[in-house]
Amino acid sequence: MDRREFLKVGASSLAAGYVGSRASRSVAENKTARVMPKRGLGRTGLRLSIVGFSGCRLISRPGGLLPQETANRMVAKALDYGINLVDTAYAYGRGQNENTLRVALGPRRKNVIIFSRLPYGRVPKGKKTVMKAIEASLKRLGTDHIELFGFHGKALSERTAKRFIESELGEYVKAKRQGKIGFIGVSGHLCTTGVMALMKTGEIDLVEIPISPVRREFLEEVVPLAKKMGIGVISMKALTGYTLDLGCFASPSPELTHMFGTDSEQFYQRVLSFSMAQDVACVLVGTQSVREVEMSAETALGYRGLTENEKKAMRFGAEKEAKDFCRMCNVCLACPKGIAIPDILRLEIDARLYGLEKWAKVEYRRRKLNAAACTKCSKCTERCPYGVPAQKLILEAARMLA
Repeated sequence: MDRREFLKVGASSLAAGYVGSRASRSVAENKTARVMPKRGLGRTGLRLSIVGFSGCRLISRPGGLLPQETANRMVAKALDYGINLVDTAYAYGRGQNENTLRVALGPRRKNVIIFSRLPYGRVPKGKKTVMKAIEASLKRLGTDHIELFGFHGKALSERTAKRFIESELGEYVKAKRQGKIGFIGVSGHLCTTGVMALMKTGEIDLVEIPISPVRREFLEEVVPLAKKMGIGVISMKALTGYTLDLGCFASPSPELTHMFGTDSEQFYQRVLSFSMAQDVACVLVGTQSVREVEMSAETALGYRGLTENEKKAMRFGAEKEAKDFCRMCNVCLACPKGIAIPDILRLEIDARLYGLEKWAKVEYRRRKLNAAACTKCSKCTERCPYGVPAQKLILEAARMLA
């Protein structure tokens, strides 16, 4: 059995990371070693650890690139815990992140599943060079095959998705057929309908999307569609919007302690558990220290689902009741008064449906949004392709959040 097949069937070596009751204790010292839980990634046949290692903060952080030695220790710790998904992208330092991970993984590369991505229309330009860019990623990662590879659509819109389908998707399919990549994925940070347009091509095997108590827009439509189509889901941005660095035990956000409590470690664990409780295979956590790796791994090892009280406090599953929600497609823009309509509409539903009114008010002020500038011209409502009464909701947001 070759390495690709070995990974595909989820062989036991991928679950070889055991830990002691505390992160500092070794396996040999612990008689009740724990195994990192794993979940299936849609129709791919792969099984992923419920938390993954994101390489983004090895370079995408204040102060620049972390020292290679620090990266080595972080990756080793993640693998020791049984984490088997390593996430990277060309956009993280124009490929430097892939180089860093190649060195950090070393001979343990065979025990992990890598997900890397290319941005659309910049690197590479034109479909004739897509294959060369994929081959360059293979070289930087020091491998002949990348299990998960795809499109890094940070600001993915419906228009960008259409262009990608027409000009580049075919090259990814070709690379998959040639065995250079295993499965095709897409990551999207904002526009839900852009991700869904790619999913509906039938060529996408997995999606990487932001999910957290304050990022629920992808739970409303994308996750249900993925489940229906057998597309795997990896969540990211699980800790976005709370504190600058929860991994370093920053003080819990006071606007969210009604959901997660005031204890910093418990706050961190509960926030992360919200994403783990969804229909996702893996929750990616960006870390920049060994301690942060330990925290995310320990949370995964201790995860036992949400209690009924936690579900109630977090408004868990409230997205099923969502109506008139913004898909962040930006078709309503530009507003004659410069109102950031999608941002305001998302905060309005956070406050109205998800129990985040206090948080939404703080975010409203922080972003210097001004829903009260609305002149009731109705252009936003007329433009919305999904029938969202945007003007009505903007005026409601002005009353609720200002």
